[in-house]
Amino acid sequence: MSRFFTAIFIVAILALSVSSSPAQQTPHIRITGEGSGKNTITVAPMRDDKGQAALVFRKVLRDNLQRSGWFQTVDGESAGIRVSGNLSSAGGISVAVTVEWLPSGSFTWARRGAADDARPLALELCDEITRRVMGRPGMASAPILLVGKRAGGTDIYSCDSDGGRLRRITTDGKICLSPSWLPDRSGFLYTAYLKDFAAIHKVEFGPPARRELLAGFPGLNNGGVVSPDGKLAAMVLSLSGNVELYVMNLATKRLTRRTTTPHANESSPNWSPDGSQLVYVSDAGRSPQVYTMRSSDKEGKRLVFGLSESVAPDWGSDGTITFCGRQGGRYGIYTINPQTGGAPKLVSPADGRDYEDPSWAPDARHIVCTRTAGRRRSLVILDTLGDTPVELIPIEGEWYLADWSK
Repeated sequence: MSRFFTAIFIVAILALSVSSSPAQQTPHIRITGEGSGKNTITVAPMRDDKGQAALVFRKVLRDNLQRSGWFQTVDGESAGIRVSGNLSSAGGISVAVTVEWLPSGSFTWARRGAADDARPLALELCDEITRRVMGRPGMASAPILLVGKRAGGTDIYSCDSDGGRLRRITTDGKICLSPSWLPDRSGFLYTAYLKDFAAIHKVEFGPPARRELLAGFPGLNNGGVVSPDGKLAAMVLSLSGNVELYVMNLATKRLTRRTTTPHANESSPNWSPDGSQLVYVSDAGRSPQVYTMRSSDKEGKRLVFGLSESVAPDWGSDGTITFCGRQGGRYGIYTINPQTGGAPKLVSPADGRDYEDPSWAPDARHIVCTRTAGRRRSLVILDTLGDTPVELIPIEGEWYLADWSK
């Protein structure tokens, strides 16, 4: 049983301005090797004043185009995609560029901001290039929530998709779990042991920032996640004496019990992109496995077969579900299409390490997950199309249980 599901089980027992011409064709200059099929892109034609903000913008843009998986950055001015124009650090950051690609695609993009806006503006442009050139959503400007454990204790943090701008959000130093974004990124839900029991809290960034106790019922309260329309929250509670799946109306706080499994436990709920279904974990079949449930269903339907365990599911924007599965004593990250079913696909390396608690990027290509090597937990970005995993936070501490904003 995965460490996270085991912990929940034990607690349950104890507690009871863009203008453009849209892309018609993708570039035809490509490379081979690990990045086979990628499009070459250069930012060398951008001219800058060598100011700090301009240099930050250039580096962040270049690095994140490479991380996107769709492009191979090159140093010269010849490439399938050229980003040209001007960067200025005078009075902050000013960007005016043209993106051109073979055979005849182009768009212009201009922004101004404070010096501190250089990084977020570069991430925004990276996603715009991905959308315009590839016709796909990007991931660069989507922030990530995570749990961090450092000398001062355990708290919720946030960072950019490349690990930049790491920021500590809570300052309690208490055990905390399951951070999940609100759909509009205005805040998040998480589970924390601020007193002697686990409770679900809602945090709003503000200003002013505030924290609200959402579920502090006797027994277990865990796994809160808000529906795409922002009206409901799925969660796991032990109100009935057993750990069951509930849905709360956030306006009225009214609870609806969704499962009735007196000899089993549920955990890890997550919503489908359209909010019409839930995916969750139940050990009703004697081992924890992934189930799905429509809003009209009275009981769930098991989705995953063939693995000793399947836990911690997350529903991607393209309808594909990722989850953590155990096979041969190790935990790995898998994907499965709930419409077609079939055998799950392993997308994490078989390198003797455990990979757990996955969360999709909004591009439905990358996954952030926890990797355990020895006794250290860290976060890595997996590319389901085959690029090498990249560590997200390569600094001292343990980093785990991430949630990527969609």
